Amino acid sequence: MARIPKRLAGPAVGTGSAVTVYTVPSGTKTQVMQIHFSNGGSSPGSGMVSIGTFGSGTQIVPLNSPLLAPGEVRDYDGPIGYVMEAGEILQVSCGGSITCTVMGYENILGG
Repeated sequence: MARIPKRLAGPAVGTGSAVTVYTVPSGTKTQVMQIHFSNGGSSPGSGMVSIGTFGSGTQIVPLNSPLLAPGEVRDYDGPIGYVMEAGEILQVSCGGSITCTVMGYENILGG
């Protein structure tokens, strides 16, 4: 199995609504290893990341409380290691000037 490090999404400034930023390719499992948020704006903001259709039951990182202050950066990394199966989607919703970047590994099955 080939294990390829990859930027799965971003950096992208949020639109305030959920957007599909990554779909696991067929024949692949993906491991999410780091989620990076930054606020380049002048007011606090929020964001969420979910696996599957966006909602409270699928979110893996809620960034609602406390809000991300202007100029603040927040990383979720290390042992988060969420594994996604082929065809699953990663969705991000960020408000204001929040930027989100997601890093991980694509594991190509049989490769």
